[in-house]
Amino acid sequence: MVNNQINETFLPTSILHKCLDSWRKLKCIPRPHLGMTFTSIKLLDPICIERMRRKYNIESGLIVEEVSKESNAEKLGIRKGDIIECFNGEYTSSTIELEKMLLDIGKDHFEQAKCLNAEIDVQIQIFRATKLCRRTKNLTVIISDCGEDII
Repeated sequence: MVNNQINETFLPTSILHKCLDSWRKLKCIPRPHLGMTFTSIKLLDPICIERMRRKYNIESGLIVEEVSKESNAEKLGIRKGDIIECFNGEYTSSTIELEKMLLDIGKDHFEQAKCLNAEIDVQIQIFRATKLCRRTKNLTVIISDCGEDII
């Protein structure tokens, strides 16, 4: 899962079905590795959510919790506290939504290219609260069927 800061693991059936479908069809579970972990704004205290809505006009998105050292995300300038609002033009408000998107991207790539460890670009929209700026960037990610370690 994208959000691995909690010791217990919860795997929604929607994710499990996507993984099983990929395994049956492709004999692997390809997904892009982002080099980041997130927390959903939805999971914050309601007072914090309201403050963000009023101050920054943001009601949903994913807050970057960690960025892996020397990852493409770090090289792109993504920092802890940045808010990821969109992936490939699709707004996301939970790590479950993001994981579904990543599994779909990985499956689509593998079905077309038939290869792992390939680099693809994912367009992301980032809001940086410290600079009050919103920007769209292309993040190069690796499609892999290995687990992702954030260090």
